[in-house]
Amino acid sequence: NLGMTYHYMGEHPQAIDWLRKCLSASPVNDSHVRKAYALLAVSLREVGERAEALQVLEEGLSQIPDDPELHFHTGIMLSGEGRNREAKEHYLKTLSSDISSHFSSVDMGILSYKTFHNLGVICMELGDYSEAQVWWRKALDSSPHPVPIALHLGQVALEHSDLATAREMMQRVEELEGRSEGWVILQKEYGKAIGGEEAALQLLERLTNASPQ
Repeated sequence: NLGMTYHYMGEHPQAIDWLRKCLSASPVNDSHVRKAYALLAVSLREVGERAEALQVLEEGLSQIPDDPELHFHTGIMLSGEGRNREAKEHYLKTLSSDISSHFSSVDMGILSYKTFHNLGVICMELGDYSEAQVWWRKALDSSPHPVPIALHLGQVALEHSDLATAREMMQRVEELEGRSEGWVILQKEYGKAIGGEEAALQLLERLTNASPQ
């Protein structure tokens, strides 16, 4: 499919042209149609046509209402517009979608850690740190790249005076990649939280001296 090829090459104007041709020539029950809608919407978003991208997603969902990728990308689009409650609904539908008929074509990350992470972000936008933490923990346990999630949750925990979670995330990062730069930064922020700037500097000095050369 030329549309898919151009999309993954980053040649989005050409991808848009070919994906439109693909959709106009294909019956809705063809297996590639759901993927074509998703790729077309993303290419439109990449060239700045966000309103048109959302229209494509809505059209795709009217034809294929259980498609997880269409729900996922709709969630992204709506959250970008500040429509967080609607975005959350689409992310939840992403996780509950039935993919038994098209398993091989789905980005499996959207069925787990990618959507878990985005739900955490949405919950924070909605002012619900407790639920955000639940989703970020799910993302942490399922992501092939957990360190950025642990660092992010640790930082947000500090912002909400949740020192226990911050300590847990520092330990998690150290277990995963040792006393890395990210770990040191989080330790410094933790020091500020428990004793101010001077305590943070003292803690950082101790950690630096204790680190292997």
